[in-house]
Amino acid sequence: MKSHLRYSCILCLILAGNTLLGQGIKDTVHQFHDVLVQKETSTEVVVHDKVDNTLVDFSQQEGRRMSDILSDYSGIYLKNYGIGQLSSISVNGSSAAQTDVLWNGIKLNGPTTGQVDLSLFDISSGDKLSLFTTAQNRTNGNIGLGGTLALDNKLDLGGAKNIVSNNVIRIGSFDEKIISTSNIYGIAGFKGATKLALISAANDFPFVNDTKIGAPVMHETNAATKQLSFTQQMQYTFRKPYTIGANLWITDADRQLPPVMTTDAGRERQWDQSYRTMVYLASTTSRFSFSFKSAYIYDKLKYNDPAANIDSRYAAIAFRNIFSTNYNFGQNLFLNTELHYDHEAASSTGFGIMQRRDIAGINIRASYLHQSGLDVGATIREELLGSRFLPFSPAAYIGFNGGVGYGNYLKATLTGERNYRLPALNDLYWNAGGNPNLQPEKAWKSALRIMFEHSYWLKLIADGYYNYVTDWILWHPTQTGIWMPDNVKRVLSRGATVDVRLQSKKDVTDRGFIAAGYISYSYTRTTSLDAVSINDNSKGKQLIYVPLHRATASVELRYRHFYIRSMHSYTGARFTSTDNSQSLNGYYLTHLEVGKDFYFSSQQIGLSFRINNITNTQYQMVSQRPMPGRGFEGTVRLNLAR
Repeated sequence: MKSHLRYSCILCLILAGNTLLGQGIKDTVHQFHDVLVQKETSTEVVVHDKVDNTLVDFSQQEGRRMSDILSDYSGIYLKNYGIGQLSSISVNGSSAAQTDVLWNGIKLNGPTTGQVDLSLFDISSGDKLSLFTTAQNRTNGNIGLGGTLALDNKLDLGGAKNIVSNNVIRIGSFDEKIISTSNIYGIAGFKGATKLALISAANDFPFVNDTKIGAPVMHETNAATKQLSFTQQMQYTFRKPYTIGANLWITDADRQLPPVMTTDAGRERQWDQSYRTMVYLASTTSRFSFSFKSAYIYDKLKYNDPAANIDSRYAAIAFRNIFSTNYNFGQNLFLNTELHYDHEAASSTGFGIMQRRDIAGINIRASYLHQSGLDVGATIREELLGSRFLPFSPAAYIGFNGGVGYGNYLKATLTGERNYRLPALNDLYWNAGGNPNLQPEKAWKSALRIMFEHSYWLKLIADGYYNYVTDWILWHPTQTGIWMPDNVKRVLSRGATVDVRLQSKKDVTDRGFIAAGYISYSYTRTTSLDAVSINDNSKGKQLIYVPLHRATASVELRYRHFYIRSMHSYTGARFTSTDNSQSLNGYYLTHLEVGKDFYFSSQQIGLSFRINNITNTQYQMVSQRPMPGRGFEGTVRLNLAR
């Protein structure tokens, strides 16, 4: 009976969405105001919402881990357990599980933990990286409680070329070796891409161990990593406006896990494997478009610690489906409807038995852009967990888009929304300690954005936000000594981010002198509003591992395809105890890179040399997990097109 009720509710949601769309089919897609700098060899990293892309040219960054790119070029804070080790993201003071990670619109967060390890993603696997944080961009049901990091693949050959091949060899300190190749090809209506990256390192860097008497210099041990990433894309466009495609993405990592600084040796090891497949169908006409995506994701992990006699394994599958439509009712009125259905299942040594769940929902967004610049919109989302309705999630925004004088563009937007996050399967079913009675974490969010652009040479973005989260899930010890999760906290997060981008010429490939710079500063105040117990002194205190201040800056000078760039980042102190009595010191890092690009017709050879952490700063992102000091790397890039 419950099964019939569940599928009846899903069918009603689908029919409701189709009914709304059928009220006025006319034919156009809402084209967002993307400002994209297209370049055959570049991977774009967008550090802000889709409507207001802030782009940095990453044509020299192929093969690097996504976690390293975000740390160097954005105000986003990542908690990293060591080079090549677990790296999780925190957006606007949220937890890692509260930030969704999408691959071409499909959610990648693991069903067991709800998190994604960004150190397993090399930047070459995608072509565009975006961060969504506001309700204005919630055109699907996958915007996380804190935000959403979206990795997208494109098949852009550029001009009339049939083949574009970008190849990188990078050799660095601590026995780092990177080989990366990205090949895009096409003929007639067919396009395809094959990408491969191999990353390995011993990571035996020296560090000052201040937990031991005399603070001796030691070398990191048991820290070697090997990582493979392979992607294959295929797409065919018919004469009529229909496109079909399929994507495959495989990652395989073998990592030794280094001991903490108070331990001299360890033998922990972890193997991670992921297989991600996707098929899609899309169609676009002058006023109407639709797309259907179906993905199967399989994640497997094995952890071994001989010293503790632990051999832990888990495997998780996720079958995710999204059907979306875009419709133009008139010149400036748009409607987007999305239906999704997810089936998640996981087996783990911590569960004992296979755990499953089904999630289905509908997301409807209407927006209106007046010729005066007024931009308003509203979104509603409703989901079912099995046959149970989840919290209703509305969102709305109002803003202004438009020119304010010759060459100037101003955008101001105020947004508000209600959102939630489901507990992960580990939270619900871990043996012992899982709590099947957990409720979703819920949040009321508001944000104000002001963006100003003057031609191509100046972009200024200022964001402020205020997020109130209830039913925050926290693992804590019980009287029996077993740790278990409960909905025990309310958390208040507020802050601001300011980004400034400067560029002296529109085309960064110009042979003349070019100067470019980027500055980002984030202030994040995230405090607990409740104490878990009488001995808990966390009330009113900053959450652990959320820095109050974070800043990044980069400066680049170019002349006749010779360039020199410096990257700077500052991360403030982070508390490691809930009562804020213990903390990790803040740290400042500087990297320097010089290089030269040589062009032969449509071919390019690039040579570069980089010094990481010039000042040899000793720092930790996680307590007792040292990070590398000064290191060097050389890169050869070969970019071919015909």
